Amino acid sequence: MDDSQSDEFDRSKAEEMGIDTLHNPDKLINLASWAKILSWAILVIMVLTVVINLLYLFSEPAGQFTLGSIISLLSTLSLAGFFFLGLQGMAEIIYLLLDMEERIRISHHV
Repeated sequence: MDDSQSDEFDRSKAEEMGIDTLHNPDKLINLASWAKILSWAILVIMVLTVVINLLYLFSEPAGQFTLGSIISLLSTLSLAGFFFLGLQGMAEIIYLLLDMEERIRISHHV
């Protein structure tokens, strides 16, 4: 039995026991999946932006490569890393909370 069949079995088992939840696990899983996809998209776009800016800076005369341009590139990379880690962390927390809720629910009704 794969994970999707296991999830359906657990939900139907919970419904048979008359357990009501205040959340929709399918929507939370969908939200976590989209957060992971969005985090990778943001990271790729920001890295491409930095690469394009580096190519532009190296194609210009030496005077264009200043401390301000380096700080700008580093701040773009740090912002991308912040969003990437934040969205990846949010997705993992959602998965963790769903797993905890399922395990608590099973342990109390067994």
